[in-house]
Amino acid sequence: TPGASSYMAQAQGSETPHRHVKHDLTIFVLRGSGTLTLGDERIALAAGGAAVIPRGVPHWFANGGRHAAVAFVIYTPPLDKPDVVPVGR
Repeated sequence: TPGASSYMAQAQGSETPHRHVKHDLTIFVLRGSGTLTLGDERIALAAGGAAVIPRGVPHWFANGGRHAAVAFVIYTPPLDKPDVVPVGR
């Protein structure tokens, strides 16, 4: 849409810590579970859970199960090019 873009994402292991400079994210976990590290906060997420990740905040998701966790992810504004900046843990 003019205001957002959406994607399906899978996480088998752990993401590399990163941030998004120009995009806010809203994540809806559809399957699986894990831990979202958002800044200094650790958030347990499972199917049916959701989280909002403001732009600029370091974050990563670590899968807590044997199978891939699946999430529906919304970027606002729409993602038009890669916007991932690695950060140290």
